[in-house]
Amino acid sequence: MKIPFRYRLRGHHPKSSIFNMSVARKLWYFLIPYAFVLAYLIPSFIHRREFDQAFMAYYKNPTLENELALRAQQRKNEFIHLGNSALGAIVLVTLGYTVYGVVRLARSSLKRTRASNSQP
Repeated sequence: MKIPFRYRLRGHHPKSSIFNMSVARKLWYFLIPYAFVLAYLIPSFIHRREFDQAFMAYYKNPTLENELALRAQQRKNEFIHLGNSALGAIVLVTLGYTVYGVVRLARSSLKRTRASNSQP
């Protein structure tokens, strides 16, 4: 069945797939989520005075009010950890692309050097 022209997506080719993508785009789609998951799995030890106070208050007197304060502080810690993980993922991706670029640059310069040396 042929899709009417007005319903087709611009720039979409019917045979588009992940195998037709460039290597850089494949890396972009797979490296970023992988780096974020890897950075998120690294445990972070966030010591904040507010969390410690909320924890000690709940430990000494486990009331609903203290539990809610503790949960709020835990949520703040999770957001801090999420931000740190995002920053770590950006660093990992930047480092990966830098290594990839250096390797490609070295490989292309090596090919040019070999090509210029082989010609008389």
